[in-house]
Amino acid sequence: MEVTWDERVPKLFKTLYENSLKRAEEYVNLFHELFPGKPIEPPAIKAPGPRILKDRLWKLVYSGNVGEVIEYLLQVEELFDRILEKLEGSLSGDSKAVLLNIRNYENTNRNLLRELYRELTGKEPL
Repeated sequence: MEVTWDERVPKLFKTLYENSLKRAEEYVNLFHELFPGKPIEPPAIKAPGPRILKDRLWKLVYSGNVGEVIEYLLQVEELFDRILEKLEGSLSGDSKAVLLNIRNYENTNRNLLRELYRELTGKEPL
């Protein structure tokens, strides 16, 4: 099935994708800098696996309802923020300050999604 989107939607998705790749690389480098020699282990939190998140997103994309897609992406951003918050709670000193800056930086994606949601729907996202 083919879905037609407002041209701003794929542009935003591309920007989010590029931001995510860049940030992932920065986070891996930061982790290795802060914790040399330690393997990267995700924090233990209750969250759906990436496969479930991806499957749900594809269903929403092909439904054609851009508002639902953006709301879902905002929920994923919120989940990511909770993960960072939990990680921040396990750190102290400079490491904690760095992670706090990262959380503030991560709000960029959320703000871009909120702005597009408002533009397309005329409403505030949930």
